[in-house]
Amino acid sequence: MKRLVLLGAGIYLLGMMIACSDDNSRDDSVLDISLLIGKYWYYNAWQGDKYGMVGKDVLEVMRLEKGGALKMMEFGGRRETVVGQWSCEDNRLLFDYRSGEQLNWSVLHSGDDYIEMINDLGTRKYTTEADYLQDLTADAFLVNDYSDGNVFRTRFGAIVRGNINVRDAALIVSDKNYISLENHGYYWNERSPEQSDYIRFDAKGREVRFYLRIGRNTDLKLRDSIYPDNLPERAPATMALLAYPKDGNLNVCWNPYERKDVYYRVEVFPADMDLDKPYFVSRIQNSGSEKLSVSTTTAVEEGTVNKLRDLQKGKTYQVRLSAVLYEPGIDRVNDGYSYANLQAITYFTKEFIWN
Repeated sequence: MKRLVLLGAGIYLLGMMIACSDDNSRDDSVLDISLLIGKYWYYNAWQGDKYGMVGKDVLEVMRLEKGGALKMMEFGGRRETVVGQWSCEDNRLLFDYRSGEQLNWSVLHSGDDYIEMINDLGTRKYTTEADYLQDLTADAFLVNDYSDGNVFRTRFGAIVRGNINVRDAALIVSDKNYISLENHGYYWNERSPEQSDYIRFDAKGREVRFYLRIGRNTDLKLRDSIYPDNLPERAPATMALLAYPKDGNLNVCWNPYERKDVYYRVEVFPADMDLDKPYFVSRIQNSGSEKLSVSTTTAVEEGTVNKLRDLQKGKTYQVRLSAVLYEPGIDRVNDGYSYANLQAITYFTKEFIWN
């Protein structure tokens, strides 16, 4: 009986050795394209230039689709587009971009989760493993306000979220011209605006970048686009924002934009507009909405809480109404990352006394 047990164990170990030998028998210097198709491949092209705009140093995320479509992801907002075609010949990957650029890469090594390839641009190592990114998003957009009297002004806004390990962040608007972002716990956004932050928006659109440091040792840049559209100028009097308590609810009403692609958000803050201490942040309200009655049970945006019951009678608070325009082509309802693809926001505020 003892000999049978030992014999069985020996057969099992022999089988394991054969299986492992089979797993390791593949020559990874020979390209097997079937291992590469239908996956997101990440290459961090970081070159050490924190605030530059001219280098090809952004995080690259590509996907080789069956049939030859080459897709790239603008990772900050997770926007995925077809940018060209791919093909392979022997141990070469050929990328033919719609822009007219063509790249011919020699694949040195590849497998189920790694690609190492080289051409005159140098060596690149792609991987499917990018756990350090978590659910990171980085979005840049236009912010309009009337913070200086009744003058309509535009500046750059930004929000980075989805990764609590971010240690440093900046929005790069042109080469060496950047806006440091501030940490607010689960997200980062632009500092309180300075006079130099306001811009003359020329409706041409532009590319911007983010510099991020994740944890101790991971630096990267992300690319984002601000498109050639903005919310039209609208005076606070025309918006007719009104906030008043009634029967334990806070009633907020406004005059909506005529545009059908403008959405709304209602927020309640302390009188000093401390944005780190919201009492309420609504979900995005549909285009054409004119009012929202806020109670202690009204649903809030994911990641926030409803603290309306903490309002004190006789004290002054602020309602902020955001008019929101999304980037072109964004499905606000079905796109899980629509919140990271904002194009423009205009803020309106109104004081009220809780009673």
